[in-house]
Amino acid sequence: MIAASQEGAKTLQVQAGSELPLPSWIDWLLGAEGRCTQQAESGVELHVRAGGKWTLVTARVRDAISLAGLDFQRETARAYAAIGDVLRQSACRYPVRFWNFLPDIGGCPHSGLAGTAVPHRRQNGTCKRCPPAEGRTDADLNRYMVFNAGRFSAYLDWYGETASFEQTVATATGIGHASEDLVIHVLAGRMRGRHVENPRQRQASCYSPRHGPLPPCFARATVAYGETGMEPLILVGGTASVRGEDSVHHDDVGAQVEETLDNIEAVLEAAWRRLEAPPATAISADDIHRSGSSEGGDERAAHCVGAAAARTPHGPGAVRSEPEVAASPQGTHCVGAATPGDLPETTSHDCPSKPAVRAVSSSPTLLKSQGGDHSVGRRGHRLLRHVRVYCVPGVAIDAVRARVGAWLAETCELEFLRATICRPELLVEIEGVATPSARGWEGARRDAS
Repeated sequence: MIAASQEGAKTLQVQAGSELPLPSWIDWLLGAEGRCTQQAESGVELHVRAGGKWTLVTARVRDAISLAGLDFQRETARAYAAIGDVLRQSACRYPVRFWNFLPDIGGCPHSGLAGTAVPHRRQNGTCKRCPPAEGRTDADLNRYMVFNAGRFSAYLDWYGETASFEQTVATATGIGHASEDLVIHVLAGRMRGRHVENPRQRQASCYSPRHGPLPPCFARATVAYGETGMEPLILVGGTASVRGEDSVHHDDVGAQVEETLDNIEAVLEAAWRRLEAPPATAISADDIHRSGSSEGGDERAAHCVGAAAARTPHGPGAVRSEPEVAASPQGTHCVGAATPGDLPETTSHDCPSKPAVRAVSSSPTLLKSQGGDHSVGRRGHRLLRHVRVYCVPGVAIDAVRARVGAWLAETCELEFLRATICRPELLVEIEGVATPSARGWEGARRDAS
């Protein structure tokens, strides 16, 4: 980690190794507690680090890059199942933040076939190992989509139904790294967080099948409480240049940064509205359950990637099957797909509690919280205490640092890493942690030390 100075922000530029590290604030949040390691029955490696009010669980699938699509999906589901087993037995049983670091995130899911030493690539958008078929087929999938199907299957086992996802699924980052392992980190607390959506974007679990047979499942942010009476942490998940559910400003780094910052402002404003007394009771890991056996989860996973995948050792077949989430006539999980130029209010289909997608005004909004009235709109970034920026190879970090650094408060810490983003057209992804006041951030650090 290399420290550098910059007017308007304290900048920490992180040179990424083969495996992405967690943000630096995790270390002081957890304190100096030791680690314990245990081996899950499924073969997933688990590391548990307890820190009093918070616990970090890490699940690792070794050499996941060698797994073909269906196996990769199954191992993703098993990793999440192993995390759930740990949380059920922990005092810190409420997931509030996930980091998912994927090998070859944009690669073809046929990577890892027998005799394939390294992931193969599509040529002109087509994989020669993936037979063409009419309409969307498994030839259109990538590893991130396969991961999403495994995660979706695991969340169904945890929570039982998709209708609960908006209230139960925590915020997350899903990013590609150079390691060959699949690494999943989850931060969990003693109290349930309040999960927040972005009014500028479609709820991720309602994405249309254009982004995969089963949607990604994560909140845009989570308001996390260490204990009653503590000022909360606002955990902002990985945020990019996405409006509705579509990427915007392709190949324009500057415009993508601006769109991403607008999204973070909107998420912070939405989170601010949820700063109220933390809930006394809520869904916890006690309620994380399997709706079926692990064999049932694997059967569901087989359908997610493709029916042919369950019948052949060569990975996903040509025909997609979607028994859990059926496309609407418009081709979406939620009726009324938002497009970059048109953000309509939507009628929910599979997501009955989803708020309408709408454009956000740039004018300040007077919001009320436990701390009184605050004008937050377009200035929510002043709540940020730590920000991490992922840039794809080839993007000039200095230019991104200058814009993001000027946007942040002087006391905010800033980290940069090279990584691969889940969509090839996206160039920058930003995440962060905020508190309602600087005193709350310093207090959290003191409590952890």
